[in-house]
Amino acid sequence: MNLTDIEDKSIAIAQKEGKTITELTQYYSKFFFEDMDTLELLPADVFPKASEHVPEMIDIIKKMMKNGYAYRGKDGSVYYDISKFKDFGKLSHLKLRWERRNKTG
Repeated sequence: MNLTDIEDKSIAIAQKEGKTITELTQYYSKFFFEDMDTLELLPADVFPKASEHVPEMIDIIKKMMKNGYAYRGKDGSVYYDISKFKDFGKLSHLKLRWERRNKTG
């Protein structure tokens, strides 16, 4: 289970509160682990931090884009192309809009 300890919203909140991103994410991680204990959830074997694997994530994103599974949005962000995954939404019983339209006419 990864810990998303770096992302745009957290960076903005840390700046607004005059904290480093590390201070902010350590604070919330503490509560996350306390909540897991309270709920008596079994911990994952490892809890890697996203910030410790940025180069690997960049490589994966580049490969996904190269192979047509991701695309750059108008805002400059990279998005996973859910239309490339035929079972997307299966667990949550969601259907893609184009799929729903094609089945209903």
